[in-house]
Amino acid sequence: MKFSIRLLWFMSMVCPFFNGFSQTLEVHQISVGQGDGAIIVVRDTARLGAALDSAGIPRPAARINMFKTAMDSVVDLSGTVTKAMLIDAGKGSKQGQKIYQYAQKIGVSKFQYSVLSHYHDDHYGGFKSLVQTYGMQIDTAYDRGYYNRAKKPTRTARTSYINIFNSNRRKQASCDSTNLLLGTLGGQQIRLTNVANAGYVFGDVHGDAGDPGCGNDENNYSLGWILQYGAFRFFTGGDLNGVNSGQKIDLESYIVDSVRRFDNSVFVEYNNTNDTIPKSHVCGLKLNHHGGKESTNTYFLSRLRPKTVLISCGYDKGYKHPRVEVIRKIDSAATPRWDIGDWKAKLSDPNDTLIRNTVKQYLVTSLMPQSLFGGDATLYNSIGTAGSKGVIGGDLVLIVDDQNIATQSKYLVYWNGWQATTANVVTKAVKACNAAGTKYMQCHRAPTLQYLTNH
Repeated sequence: MKFSIRLLWFMSMVCPFFNGFSQTLEVHQISVGQGDGAIIVVRDTARLGAALDSAGIPRPAARINMFKTAMDSVVDLSGTVTKAMLIDAGKGSKQGQKIYQYAQKIGVSKFQYSVLSHYHDDHYGGFKSLVQTYGMQIDTAYDRGYYNRAKKPTRTARTSYINIFNSNRRKQASCDSTNLLLGTLGGQQIRLTNVANAGYVFGDVHGDAGDPGCGNDENNYSLGWILQYGAFRFFTGGDLNGVNSGQKIDLESYIVDSVRRFDNSVFVEYNNTNDTIPKSHVCGLKLNHHGGKESTNTYFLSRLRPKTVLISCGYDKGYKHPRVEVIRKIDSAATPRWDIGDWKAKLSDPNDTLIRNTVKQYLVTSLMPQSLFGGDATLYNSIGTAGSKGVIGGDLVLIVDDQNIATQSKYLVYWNGWQATTANVVTKAVKACNAAGTKYMQCHRAPTLQYLTNH
C-alpha cells in the first residue's frame, strides 16, 4: 500500500499528465437542423491521455487541447467519459441517428441524464429513435412535467417522448430544487441548476406563464439551466421568449433578475480588475429559440454578459433562423453597446442604459442563404470570414480548462473540424465553415465564488 502511494506521488511529479482525478467539461452543440440537440460531457483526461498514447498520438502540452487532438486523429474515445447528459434530441429519427452517431464518436456509451426543454417536436422528436432504434440508455429523463397549471403535452409528445420512459426514469424538473451533479474535483462541483420551468423562475413563488391571461405559448414553459464548474458558467434555455407580445412572455428578464438576486459570487474582467461583472454573468450561452426574433432581448444579454454564444438552427424557409436582427444584436461590430433604456425601472442607475457588448465570438450550426437572412448584406457576408466574430461550422464544441477552475474561467471553443459539405448531416450546409474558428477564451476571475444553487 505504501509503495503504491509513493508510486502515485512519483508519477505525478515526473509526468504532469498523470492525474487520475483530472477532468474536462465539454459542451457539444450538435447540428440537428431546425431544432436543438446538445451533449454535456465530463471526461477523465488521464484516460484520454492513455487513449492518445495507445494510438501513438503525441499529447499536447495542455489538457484542454487533448480532446481536439484525439478527434482530429480519429482516436477511439471509449472509456474516457465519466458522465454524459443529453439536452434535447432534434425533430425526428434522422436527428436521433445523428445524435447516436455523434455520441459514439466522442466516446459516450450512455447518458446518466437527459433533459427535454419543452414539448415541441424539434426538441423531443429524436428521443424515440435514439432510445428504441439505437438502444441508447438514458438513466433519468427530466422535463417540465405538468408543473402547476402548465398545459398538458400533446398526444404526439406523449407518443414520441413520454411513453418511451417508464415512471421511474422520468422526472419533473423544478426551479426550486433540481440540481444535477455531474462530478466533483478538488471541491469544485460540475452541476446543472434549473432556473426556469413552466413560467416559474429561480426563487419565484408564482408562475407567470401559468397565471391566467399570461399566455399559452409552449415556448414560455421551456426549462432554463445554468451549468457551472467552478468559475465557469453556461446558460441554456430551450425556446424561452424575451418579449411580452400576444401569447409570449418575457421570461428572459424574469430569469436574470431572479438569478442576480440570489447570486453571491463576484466576477471581475481579466483585463480590467476594476470592472465588476453582474452577479448573473455567464461565460457562454446557447441562444434561446434558435435566434428567433422573440428571444434574446438586450436586457437579458446585458445582465448575463456572455463572451461566447452558440446558435443551434437549420435551413428552414418558414422560420428564417437565425434572424438578422438577433445576429446584429450579438455582433459587437454591428452593435458595440446594448441599449437597455426600455428597462430603466429595473436598473439601480437608470442613467446607465448603454452596456458594452461583451460577445467575443458566436458560432452557428447552420446559416441560410442571404435571400432569407434579411437585408443586412454587409453583416451576412462578414460571418465566417477572416476577422469575423461569427463562425459557421456544423457541430460546435466548448471545452473548459480545469486549471485554476476555482478562481478563473478559461475555455476553448471551436467547430469540430468536419468539412462544410458534411458538417451539417441533417440540414443543408449553405455557407462554408470558417477554418479559423478555434478560439481560446479568458472570461473572468472570481475573487469571491459562490455556487449558484436552489434555495
